[in-house]
Amino acid sequence: MKDFLLSAAAGIDGDGPFKDRWYLLKGGVVVEKGSISSPPTLPAGFPEVKLPFITPPLFDAHVHLSLSGSYEASERERVSSLNREEGLLRIMELLERYRSMGIMTLRDGGDPAGLALEASKVAEREPGRYAKVLPSARPLVMKGRYGGFLGEAVASLKEALGVVDENLLGGAAQIKVIATGINSLTRAGDCGDLLFFPDEVAGIISRCDQENVPVMVHLNGPLSRVFLSKHKLPASIEHGFYLEGEDIARLAASGSFWTPTLTAWSTLLEHPGLTEDKLEVVALTDVEHSFEVGEGVGAGCRLLAGSDAGTPGALHGEGLFAEANALIKCGAPIESIFSAAYAYLKGWTQNYRSPLGEGVSASFLGWNEPLSNELKPPDYIYSNSSWSSAPPATNASA
Repeated sequence: MKDFLLSAAAGIDGDGPFKDRWYLLKGGVVVEKGSISSPPTLPAGFPEVKLPFITPPLFDAHVHLSLSGSYEASERERVSSLNREEGLLRIMELLERYRSMGIMTLRDGGDPAGLALEASKVAEREPGRYAKVLPSARPLVMKGRYGGFLGEAVASLKEALGVVDENLLGGAAQIKVIATGINSLTRAGDCGDLLFFPDEVAGIISRCDQENVPVMVHLNGPLSRVFLSKHKLPASIEHGFYLEGEDIARLAASGSFWTPTLTAWSTLLEHPGLTEDKLEVVALTDVEHSFEVGEGVGAGCRLLAGSDAGTPGALHGEGLFAEANALIKCGAPIESIFSAAYAYLKGWTQNYRSPLGEGVSASFLGWNEPLSNELKPPDYIYSNSSWSSAPPATNASA
């Protein structure tokens, strides 16, 4: 279905929330839009689709496509031991699943083998079948420290910059740096060691700035551990557990994005292998993180919804809806889930335009009832000039 009038009672697009708007599609491209109070002149019988609520497609800002998301060590080992062909096939199946849920763009945290990078190139050739991947290629980890299973171990800034150049040459959409360790399960507030020194991270960001490529930094604990006052912040901070008040204010003022990890952490409360004392630490850390995210909402931080899917308990696909709703519970308006995604993609993705903008091949999600305080999977998905879901009822315009 390529030529029709889309009438939406309400929704969200690149301009923010709206009511009573129409979009005229020809050849699957938005050629005109306006207020329903001033409808376009169309030939009798021209198809019209009326929907109560529409939005742009969803963006999961933090996934690990190469990881399983299982609590079971045997399943994690099975996935990690797949040969390259099997591993790529598994990821492509995940990308089909993401797309079927309306999640059209994923920012992947990378993997040592560059599987997600390869998958991104396959997906680019079939956008009507797969979700788009923004790959990190091989993340930077410090040799002998946490993260060896996630990326490329380096021992110096010189080595790190060499990997950065290789990643950029290979087609990485962003560079990921694992700058600190992970939260302790035995002591609430222990965020692990510092892995990269501040000047090393600053050097990596400087190199990426030359190519206008964003840097996503895995960081827990105070910002000043990694970013001294003289240093600029990266495009985005991932996790951000145990940020202090001045850190949150600095993030808000900088315009950098923050991708918290609310549900990927809280789901550990259901981990069958954790003892009671560890579950208590998980609960304490969860409460603190939720409080800090709420402070971030109040301070005006730009919060991206990222599921961290692939880590134990964080599911591919469903995880984004859980994380978005956790952000909403922390006080984030539902429209901010879309506006932050739009701002990031517009700022850091080449040639990005609003999927409901004029002159653009239309891509949108539709719901049979308005979204308010909960993000649910869409009832309808339209992209690449066709409905990925069963199409809604079509009327003939007068």
